[in-house]
Amino acid sequence: KDKAVFDWLVRIAASPELRIAEESLRALARLDAAVPASLLRQRIDDPHPLIRGAAALALARHDPASMPTLHAAATRLQKEIYACWSSYVSPVRSAPAKSAPLGKGRTTFERPPNNSPAAVAQIQQATELYRAYQNTIRAIASMHTPEGDKWLREEALRVAPDFSGIGEYVAASQLWDRPDT
Repeated sequence: KDKAVFDWLVRIAASPELRIAEESLRALARLDAAVPASLLRQRIDDPHPLIRGAAALALARHDPASMPTLHAAATRLQKEIYACWSSYVSPVRSAPAKSAPLGKGRTTFERPPNNSPAAVAQIQQATELYRAYQNTIRAIASMHTPEGDKWLREEALRVAPDFSGIGEYVAASQLWDRPDT
């Protein structure tokens, strides 16, 4: 309702300060006023996952034609989560000549070894990627479109070695109260 506050939020959503931009995008996702789609589309391609997740929420709210962009963002995050996880998890060896593939019966919630100097950074990266992915799923679910519901159903039933079920769980919970899906 206050144009000066809204204009300020739009301005700081473009900030290079990650936390400021993220919170501004989250606030814009809750407002009804028109937010520049160009800003939101720029931020959904940001290198930082938390910015992308917040931008997904705002884009879903303000751009009814954003489903392809949100789907691409979710796919990108899936790949980044798998790459992050694969950087510190190795296959379980059940026998010298036999190894279990990454992900088979495993969880992407496995933490890096505590004695690894990179553990703290890897845990932070994985956490941010998961939060961004969950926000992107929430964004898709908030649109209540046939295309979005179809994607959520596919995600809920997806069998892939790169997740422990979090995407499937979040997608299924978003569909749970929809009698038409």
